Amino acid sequence: MEKGFAQLVKYSQEIFWNQHNRHYIWGLVSGGSNVKACVFGPNFLLASPFMDVTTAEGRLELIRFLVNWSFCELSKLGYDPTIRFNREHKCLTIDMVNSNKPMPAQTTYYLHEIVVVAERVFGRHTRCFVVGKQPLSSDGNCDTSADILIKDAWPEVSGSAEDDMRDESKLLEQVSKGLEGRSEFEGLYSKYINGGRMQIQNARGESVDETTRTVLGKTVWAQLGELPLRAHMRIAMSGVGKPLKTVQSIPELIVVIYDVMRCHMGIIEHCQILHRDISEGNILVQRDDAGVHGMLIDFDHAISITDDGYAKRAERTGTRPFMSVNNLEDKPTKRTALDDWESIIYIFIWAVKSARKPTDIFFRNKYIHRSVMLKVVAAVPGMVGGLIRHIKSLQGMRHDGGWIGHLLHEAENERMHLMTWMEVSKPVTWERAKHVDLGIGGGSGDSDDGEESSPEILARCGLGFGAKHVDLGVGSGRSNSDDGEQSSKPDNAEGGHRIDMALKCDTLNYNNMNNDDGYDKDSFRSSKEDLKAKDGRNGERPDYSRMFAVIEVKPNSSDAKLQDGFSQLVEYSKNLYWNQHNRRFIWGLVSGGSNVKACVLGPNFLLASQFMDMTTAEGQLELIGFLVNWSFCELSKLGYDPTVRFDLKHLCFAIDMVDNNKPEPAQTTYYLRKIVVVAERVFGRHTRCFVVGEQPPSSDGNCDTSADILIKDAWPEVSGSAEDDMRDESKLLEQVSKGLEGRSEFEGLYPKFLGGGRMQIQNACGESVDETTRTVLGETVWAQLGELPLRAHMRIAMSGVGEPLKLIKSIPELIVVIYDVMCCHMGILKHCHILHRDISEGNILVRRDSTGVHGMLIDFDHAVDITDDGYAKHAERTGTVPFMSVNNLEDKPTKRTALDDWESIIYLLCWIGTFGWNSDTRPSDSKRRKNIASWDGYYLGTIAEAKRRDIDSPDNFTRITKEFNPSIPYITALMNIAEGLRSVLIDDHKESDMTGAMIIRDRIPKDDSNNVFGEYEFKMRPDPFVERAAHWESISESLLATELGLVCGF
Repeated sequence: MEKGFAQLVKYSQEIFWNQHNRHYIWGLVSGGSNVKACVFGPNFLLASPFMDVTTAEGRLELIRFLVNWSFCELSKLGYDPTIRFNREHKCLTIDMVNSNKPMPAQTTYYLHEIVVVAERVFGRHTRCFVVGKQPLSSDGNCDTSADILIKDAWPEVSGSAEDDMRDESKLLEQVSKGLEGRSEFEGLYSKYINGGRMQIQNARGESVDETTRTVLGKTVWAQLGELPLRAHMRIAMSGVGKPLKTVQSIPELIVVIYDVMRCHMGIIEHCQILHRDISEGNILVQRDDAGVHGMLIDFDHAISITDDGYAKRAERTGTRPFMSVNNLEDKPTKRTALDDWESIIYIFIWAVKSARKPTDIFFRNKYIHRSVMLKVVAAVPGMVGGLIRHIKSLQGMRHDGGWIGHLLHEAENERMHLMTWMEVSKPVTWERAKHVDLGIGGGSGDSDDGEESSPEILARCGLGFGAKHVDLGVGSGRSNSDDGEQSSKPDNAEGGHRIDMALKCDTLNYNNMNNDDGYDKDSFRSSKEDLKAKDGRNGERPDYSRMFAVIEVKPNSSDAKLQDGFSQLVEYSKNLYWNQHNRRFIWGLVSGGSNVKACVLGPNFLLASQFMDMTTAEGQLELIGFLVNWSFCELSKLGYDPTVRFDLKHLCFAIDMVDNNKPEPAQTTYYLRKIVVVAERVFGRHTRCFVVGEQPPSSDGNCDTSADILIKDAWPEVSGSAEDDMRDESKLLEQVSKGLEGRSEFEGLYPKFLGGGRMQIQNACGESVDETTRTVLGETVWAQLGELPLRAHMRIAMSGVGEPLKLIKSIPELIVVIYDVMCCHMGILKHCHILHRDISEGNILVRRDSTGVHGMLIDFDHAVDITDDGYAKHAERTGTVPFMSVNNLEDKPTKRTALDDWESIIYLLCWIGTFGWNSDTRPSDSKRRKNIASWDGYYLGTIAEAKRRDIDSPDNFTRITKEFNPSIPYITALMNIAEGLRSVLIDDHKESDMTGAMIIRDRIPKDDSNNVFGEYEFKMRPDPFVERAAHWESISESLLATELGLVCGF
């Protein structure tokens, strides 16, 4: 229910943003058969008791509530009757009561412009309107010289209007009287016209102040305890300006700030009032014939001061980024004008940071590209200045004083700097064109050459530019498409182009849904509780274990809203994959206004149908047909894996495996013991690992676990059929098992292959085919997707069960585990001719037996065969980003060797040393950005640069190791091992070309003279990583011996 209330808050925020006459908002939260009514106001969220719709009493309560909603006056629904839409003039009208007159008279103003909208659900709900006594004409023009500003808000108040010393209307009236007639402050503050607390009629017809107490009623208010009182204030004032963000230059900003502080000091001197909330939102900009001026507004935090100039109350006020230190610390320190002057300094800092945002967005952390852009700009002024002085010297026929040469020399100097940085960064053609077009910066922050940028990644997954639109068999194609054109009906379709997963299935009745082959409401309850216990996912959450589809509703079908809708579906789907361990793909609906799209999310696709328009009979029929097909569809078509099901007899999961090693493949059913790995992402391999046994658990939960095995279930990328796929993990694991068979030194350090491979499904003809994204989607849809990588459903059974690396208990155990893993790694390389290529924390398990703790190397889906020389047969980018080697990150055609995996071990040790291996070893300052954070991210070229820099020398490496968590016992030992391995890999080589990590450029003079200003040529040294690859075997042996020595010494 908490998640439901949080979602209602988000919806309410959108309503407050778009509806300028809303005081509060009603809502309903439904969880299963229980419904709660709730209401959101400026500082309250109230909820009714549960209405249980499975009982007659609960249904009656809900019906009565909905009927009351239907026949209720608008003011009771949260609307402000004094702000309404005038149909004649097609604009909002706002009523104001002039409280300055003996007989308060109501004046109606017409809205000309909305300056400020309510941005939050809880708070003051401040809104500002520019209004006039005449409505805008049909062409949008009218006399705006007499326009005034109306501020509408719900500030906290104390007592009645007469006793409230924080009443902004009184303070503003006091300011207007105090500065009246002083021409030096004219136009620098907003003059009070009228206004104050708004009035409403109570149950007896009496006019009372409109406060949260009178709105809720005394009965409800009495139950709320010490809730701060808020009142509805509306103030009319003269002086209309624009937000501070409309200043056009730094000089204008300086003038505006000077005017504001001049006014601020005048108010202190003549009105004895301290503003106490100097911020960007409380400064307006005015333009007239005399130029630009500043205006100070918003006195709802202002306070009277004593004769000594101190605020009468020392309380925390202001806008957080601009609050003074005194206000932030909230100590009983006297507040003075100096606090507001301090806020001015923060505004200037904010302005500078805001001016940097376009550059920061474009470059991010590409500091070399920043240097290139800087030098492009820096080379211009000297040349321009020299040219101007040259022309003036010719015109005046007088000596220049030597400045022309200096300026031209400076321009040449900056140009040479640019050439230097160009040699370092080596920008490609499109980057050169971007620098030429933009001149001084801007742009969209694309990735380095050869890398996949974030928009490209989203586009590949069907996100970023909208989902991939295909025919999902839910419409005839007659509804409007995204570009507003109507698509024609396919000739070969009858009522829509049906595909293999088009939900045209056999009937599934209630009895079928409750046998061993179906889905029961309690199927995943136990596994979900296990996940909560292990991963700290406590608190009330939606029960994702019971959902088969996800739906997101948006107010309209604009591109932005639909994009947001698809993104929200992805978030929901992530939770479904986490909780449902037999989901292959997920169905969803996105509704925007009257349009609905059906979509399906799989391992590497997000497909969407055409719009179904609910305002047409055809669209309604299409949606109804789609929902009916959902209702009568077999579970496999809804995305469930029929080979992973809940066994009601034994109250546990049952998982089917086909042993492909036997001449006649036979199916074996295993029973779940424990879930080791869950699918954590929407797009990817969907890797899941289960510890299973051949016998179901007994009634007391105990069983023989000595023969337990591990089942890995995933959707990796494949190439072609199972026979031709050289990346088939089952084949590689079988090759490892045979290669290390009988070698006792590696016993228990790797998983032994027992059986498995690609899963099979039946196609429309009843034939067994490999279960791939192609066969799941069907040939018709697959043909529409273009170059989408093929993924296959793999399930492998192996012996050797371990625990995740996060369950180690100490640094000594970690060191032993890592040593075992690399021993196994080198053994596989030597005896099986296989290179692992994905050393990471997720691919190392921990085993405990009577002899102690051991490590286990798993996950061979990135492994590859090696040549006789020890080089990987394919030089492709693989691995987990924070632990990928420089060669893999740069994705150059460099030979991949065991040194890349040793390099990954160094990164893994540094990562664990910095962030710990679980929540108990996580540093207290984990939210502070570490130097090692540059090893992770989207831009792989930038990560490679960071890693080259950090491991290049012992001093650079100290930047990483000095941030190891000192609170972990024996952390120094881990630091010594990381430094020792880095030294062997990077430094301890006789040949200079093999040392270091940076590519160094030597400057060689063209002649033999030592003239500093002579000509030079530059020669790049070989890449040390390339040079070391040829000596991988000897270096690997030294690394293993070094690790063994450090382990034994420890």
